[in-house]
Amino acid sequence: MHERDELVKKLFLEEYNQMLRKAYRLTGDICFAQDIVQETFVFALAHPRELLSHPKPVAWLSTILYNIAMNERRRWDNSRNVSLDQIGDVFPVEPPIDIVEIMPDSLRDDEKQLLRMRFEEKLSYREISEKLGISEGAYRTKFSRLMKKIRRQLASSEKK
Repeated sequence: MHERDELVKKLFLEEYNQMLRKAYRLTGDICFAQDIVQETFVFALAHPRELLSHPKPVAWLSTILYNIAMNERRRWDNSRNVSLDQIGDVFPVEPPIDIVEIMPDSLRDDEKQLLRMRFEEKLSYREISEKLGISEGAYRTKFSRLMKKIRRQLASSEKK
């Protein structure tokens, strides 16, 4: 296997979940986010010199992911020119995926609610902390710990 392939494989195994979360935050759609992450790694394979010569390959991948997501988002925004009111009931609309469905089952109800407020309702840290009746700093700490817990659980489930 080439050095490029080894590096991309290593980055894929180590960074996939992190990049998926970034892509999900940018798009709000898990399937779209998965496509963008895949395109990012395909781009890395197609541009080995840039990847191998970059001092921070993870940052390079994050930039590529962001650029692909923004390009796709612009393309998506520009292609929509018919309102849903005009379509009527011709096409059934699938409900969006619940963020909790892709998270570990071991999360408590209050942790699931934090995820829903942040990622589905797209509330700011300030808005969530106000809803919870705690300071923004306390909420940021709580959210950070929750994300670390999820990362640990996802990493341990991947090793199995």
